[in-house]
Amino acid sequence: MSEHALNPTGEPSISYPAFRWYLMLVMLVATAAQTVVMIAPASMVEFIAKDLHIGVGPTTALMMATWNLVGPAGTIVAGFFVYRVGITRMFLLGCALLIIPSLLYPVVGNNLPAVIVLRVLQPLGVGPIYATAPVLAAIWFPPAQRSMVAGLQGFATSLGVAIGFGAAPAAYLATNKNWLAMMACMAIVPIIALIMTLVIPFGPKPPKAKESHQDEASMARDWKLATSEPVFYVGILVMLFMCWCFVSTNDLTPGYFAVSKPMGVGYGPVIAGKLMTTLQVLFMLGAAAVAPIFEKIFRENARVTVTVAFLVFAVFIFSISQPFVYTNMKILYPVLGIAGFFLAWVVPVCIAFVTLHYPAHLVGKMIGLWFGIGLFAGVPAIGIGSALLTKTGNYHASIYVVTAIAVVGAIIAQWLKPPKAFRC
Repeated sequence: MSEHALNPTGEPSISYPAFRWYLMLVMLVATAAQTVVMIAPASMVEFIAKDLHIGVGPTTALMMATWNLVGPAGTIVAGFFVYRVGITRMFLLGCALLIIPSLLYPVVGNNLPAVIVLRVLQPLGVGPIYATAPVLAAIWFPPAQRSMVAGLQGFATSLGVAIGFGAAPAAYLATNKNWLAMMACMAIVPIIALIMTLVIPFGPKPPKAKESHQDEASMARDWKLATSEPVFYVGILVMLFMCWCFVSTNDLTPGYFAVSKPMGVGYGPVIAGKLMTTLQVLFMLGAAAVAPIFEKIFRENARVTVTVAFLVFAVFIFSISQPFVYTNMKILYPVLGIAGFFLAWVVPVCIAFVTLHYPAHLVGKMIGLWFGIGLFAGVPAIGIGSALLTKTGNYHASIYVVTAIAVVGAIIAQWLKPPKAFRC
């Protein structure tokens, strides 16, 4: 069974096999796999630091900051190769880079240089997975379904974080509190993704679009046209501001709720965890729900959709600094949920925008650059937030900065308009 996309005359032009739904499932499992591996050490840093004989700060930098530096770089590089290498090989490469280093942790033991090498290798698996998903959407799915694919990838990203937060402590206890064995256990999800990927070559070939046989000169010309329009750079900025908001919210807000007054609001780690879980769950729902919202309500207008997402997030994330919100749980939980729900729209809409308005052979490069550069925002987001916390003695300044970044994102989004060079 297959589905046909209609050309302007109403005649079917491209046949989209039902096998695309299996491919989407592979993409979702692979996406979740990389965030499971990413987040697994986050709640274990105290125990990891003890076994490595280094401080908690250096351990956090090794296990988490390294990922935020290597992962984006790998995504940028992968984007330039995905169209030529192919979806199957890229998924296999991404999964292998997640699996092999994970399984080697018990082998190398608490050897610090070896652990550093493994933690540098693992995030290299991010790029082949993230850069491949938009190309999959552009080639295998009709335009009306591409925003759904992008949204579900955002859902899978957050789902992997949620699984990792639960699986890592459970694996740590099940392995007699051996964090090295725990890291090896995290290979289970990417192994499942790899096995699922091995089925792909036995399925039907991808749909044939008009650009299937473009030569190198034509593709180079298209890339030059794409990068010559302002919207290309607007997309990078939009993703940069979104990632800044996402990282700041997830890394600094838990402390705001948990830390004692006057620095925080003093709810402790348990309540802080529940509050952030609410935000995470609604973020997943927002990513999953954005496709029909984008298509039916906003008529695939990325500029308006992203503007609304940033502005609503700005209003609600700012409000958590106000006493009438953070002192009333009946208000605070919905406020956090709404902030997460709307922020989740930005990445899927940007991915859908690219798949709808650019040739398929450009999609991997563009999303690789947009998302890869955007992920680097985590570095200044945490750095500035931490500096403001030290200087002011409370989290309010950090919240104000995140609010301002979201407002700037909404302003920049006004130039997120379809390129003139392409009519896809």
